[in-house]
Amino acid sequence: MFRTVFRFLASLKLALLLLAVIIVASIMGTIWESNISAEFARRYIYGNIWFDIWLMFLCINLFCVAAIRYPWKPHQTGFVITHAGIIILLIGSMIDRHWGIEGFVQLHRGAAPTEVMELRQQELVVSVAGVPDSAHTSFNVKSMQQSFPVNSPTPEVRIDVVDAHEVEAFQEVTSTSAGAPVIHLRLQGPMMGRQERWLFLGDREDGGLAVFSFEKGNLPTSNGTLSKSSKEELQPRLERYFAFANQKDSTMVVQRIGDSTNASVTLDLDTLTSEPILKLTVFNKDYSLKVLGNEKKDLPLEGLDGWKVCIAGYYPNFSIVDKQISSKNDRPENPAINFDLIGPLVKAAVEYPAAMHDGGNARPDTAVGGNALHILLGDDGKLRYLLNSSKKGELSGEIQQGKEQDVTWIPGTTFTVDEYYPHATSKMTWRPISEGSVDHENFTPGLKCRIRVGQDTMEAWLTQHQLQLHTDEVTGQTTVEQPRETYKVGGKEIGISFANEYRMLPFTVSLLKFSAPRDEGLEESMSFASFESTLSFNGHVDWVQLKPTAKIVEDAMRPEGNPASRDILEGGAVRELYGAIINEDATQLTVEFSDRRTLTIQKSDIADCIRKTRKIYMNSPTSYPSPWWGPWLGTTYKFSQADHRMPADPDYSGVQVLRDPGWMPKWVGCLMICFGIFTMFYLKPYFRMRPKATA
Repeated sequence: MFRTVFRFLASLKLALLLLAVIIVASIMGTIWESNISAEFARRYIYGNIWFDIWLMFLCINLFCVAAIRYPWKPHQTGFVITHAGIIILLIGSMIDRHWGIEGFVQLHRGAAPTEVMELRQQELVVSVAGVPDSAHTSFNVKSMQQSFPVNSPTPEVRIDVVDAHEVEAFQEVTSTSAGAPVIHLRLQGPMMGRQERWLFLGDREDGGLAVFSFEKGNLPTSNGTLSKSSKEELQPRLERYFAFANQKDSTMVVQRIGDSTNASVTLDLDTLTSEPILKLTVFNKDYSLKVLGNEKKDLPLEGLDGWKVCIAGYYPNFSIVDKQISSKNDRPENPAINFDLIGPLVKAAVEYPAAMHDGGNARPDTAVGGNALHILLGDDGKLRYLLNSSKKGELSGEIQQGKEQDVTWIPGTTFTVDEYYPHATSKMTWRPISEGSVDHENFTPGLKCRIRVGQDTMEAWLTQHQLQLHTDEVTGQTTVEQPRETYKVGGKEIGISFANEYRMLPFTVSLLKFSAPRDEGLEESMSFASFESTLSFNGHVDWVQLKPTAKIVEDAMRPEGNPASRDILEGGAVRELYGAIINEDATQLTVEFSDRRTLTIQKSDIADCIRKTRKIYMNSPTSYPSPWWGPWLGTTYKFSQADHRMPADPDYSGVQVLRDPGWMPKWVGCLMICFGIFTMFYLKPYFRMRPKATA
């Protein structure tokens, strides 16, 4: 029986079956990886237990194929080496799959060193009040599996994920017998889409283009007075504009100081490059200003003394998310621009609100020249509105619930009070969003969990949270907190955390510097040639020892010497906790410090220079710790440049971390396969040569 089983394991039929299944699985994995995601293919094929079992049978088959031919003939040398190499390669791959680590660290210049590495996998951590242990369930959110059971620390609590979808935050309001008055305000129009918000009595929000409030009071009467004081101050003339490329007649003045300029404003897109051009006519003078590259800059208007334009922001695909003006993406689908037209100093009345109400008939506080919508709850329990527009002045009236009313500062936009509760409470929660509004590159993942305790059941959506790191100032140790949502079901308090898995590195890493040079000739665009991070491990920094006779030391010791040099030089040594040596050339090097001070030192003045920082950039990683035997045994961690947030956050760097314990067997196996194939095709005839017969 043993011989029969052994022959079957060494048979060609089994080898063909194993290879056929692996080939089909690899083809399916490649298709899924291209059409869905790499994580989906890893979950169902490459990282699944059946794939490990199949590879193990392939190793057994290869071993038996070689063993059944023992004792080996000389001409079978290449055959044996090739099969042994394949086995060693597969073993190295399986070692990586089970003990290798791939993750990332998010680093910020000036932040405390971190030892926390986040993994690509996510996990659900379930805790139950009164139960000491927590239960962990690993999965990958990008595969967005629709349902799976979640591990629980006690059999009384059963949790299942029943749905997965992109989600958005929203305020859930419930009418109660006690609580505060609340209204549901809806704004809708072609330029800003549909916006909804709950406003409790006393709430005041800045919606980007206007101020919204819900207050107690009545509409001003003819005898009503503004509860404010005013005085005249010299201020620059100002007109703050919002202009849209798709609707030329929707240009808005959202704030004004001084008399109106009656300027004509349009935002156009270049027909060839689609780059935005701001066209402005002021005092019968025409101007055409390039937008990209001129943000946050003062652009003087030639021929108009004291006048300038400052572009506050450009939004290729204008939207308002969470009451903040932003761009959905970089595609110029709904271009908009926000800029200030600034002129000479004038005497302008500056308002200082003294009170929100005056006998119940005062006008609510509104910024000078700004847009505002105030909903007023009168003494009679009725709702009224007071609308302030920089274009059409002040409008007011009574609100009919569910009826649309024009918003005068944006053509075609209306507001509606959909619901009103005299008493209500609220909480923030999550809900799935429609498929058409999902940005699959930057989506917010959500899971719908069903929680059961005995006969009680509840369902709730929760979303992924960022890990919160806390560093002890005394010990320097970092602890990780996974934010969780708490639910009460069946008399038990259950906490569920949804975040990335993490591992603690055996050392700390920090970012000393991040730079992103621009492409030559494209300095004004957002095209970057490369990204370079300077890393410090375990707090180590570069160190420079100067000669006692160095000229820079002599200059620093003089009373009239450079104060910066005196601050940096201490006892003839240049040291800084987060310093880094950069820009070395043939004659000198430049030392840059954590506070961005720099010091140039001639190499002739340097007695010793020790480099302990590491630089990484595209296709140039570094390893730490780095003894010569580290890569062979897989004990080192490789750090590669992987992410950035330029130009919005120039002090952020996303770094990939990889530990590869199967590196040595994989390389040894590849070399053996190459040598075995070479032996079979080129050295096999020499093994078959028989020695010449002797006389």
